[in-house]
Amino acid sequence: MKHHLFLALLNLINSDIHKCVTCLCHARTGCYSLQNCAKYSISYDYWTDAKAPTVENNTGINLQSYTKCIADDNCIIHTIRNYGTSYLGNRVSGKITFYKVANAQEEIPKIWDPKKQ
Repeated sequence: MKHHLFLALLNLINSDIHKCVTCLCHARTGCYSLQNCAKYSISYDYWTDAKAPTVENNTGINLQSYTKCIADDNCIIHTIRNYGTSYLGNRVSGKITFYKVANAQEEIPKIWDPKKQ
């Protein structure tokens, strides 16, 4: 059985990443609400591929943790950042920034596009 260690999420609200995710959300869906975007764009599989960040410590990978995450702006930001960073891996040179993740979104399966899920 695989065990996961769930730690409190770093607060990314009002950070450059938060601003970028909000802009990306608006560009892809026409909406500024991260929670509305997440409801339609972050599937359970996307969330688990993003290392399943959780709002509360040690809650595990389950539907309840997923539901809480997509209802929390900070957790949504972590989900998108984790997924993009994981997907890009060695595909880009230099430090992986959220701007590189956003610019590569057309190459990333399932990122902010319900039609690709």
